[in-house]
Amino acid sequence: MMNRNISIWKIASAAALAVFILALILVALPYIAINYEMHQVWIGHKESIAYQGDWKQEFSDLEAKEMKIKEALNTLYVGMPLQHELSKVIDELFKKANSNNIRVAKILPVDDEYENGYLKKHFELEISGRYHSIARYINALEQGKYLILVESFNISKAKDQAGFLNGKLVLEITMIEHSP
Repeated sequence: MMNRNISIWKIASAAALAVFILALILVALPYIAINYEMHQVWIGHKESIAYQGDWKQEFSDLEAKEMKIKEALNTLYVGMPLQHELSKVIDELFKKANSNNIRVAKILPVDDEYENGYLKKHFELEISGRYHSIARYINALEQGKYLILVESFNISKAKDQAGFLNGKLVLEITMIEHSP
């Protein structure tokens, strides 16, 4: 009888184990999988809510960046005179020539070109002076407060003055067509 009781307990325990494993497979594992998926979705929503919740800070950061870009653009325009301020640029050419002992014999407009709201005026200058004075003059023009580029430069010995050179410069002066 004892043997029979042991085998009933073995069968009952095996049946209970089978029911437990079946319940685990059919009920608990799908429940755990569903909860895990819901947790992943919740984490994704939480991250997107965090991004959306911080939109005011992002917006203020973008506004600050926009202000920095506008300030940078304004500093770019500092060296570019407006189209009607050409006389100021020509005055600057003569002032720099006088301060570097350069004689400007002639200024001739060559051509104009328009490019993306900028006017590029080309001028041909005939100058005379000593070699180092001419070099300082060119440097002063290119390093000055206006955007002036020397496109070409030819020099030759002056016939009437010893130690002097005659030169031809072609300058490109970049100007703004209208106020920014």
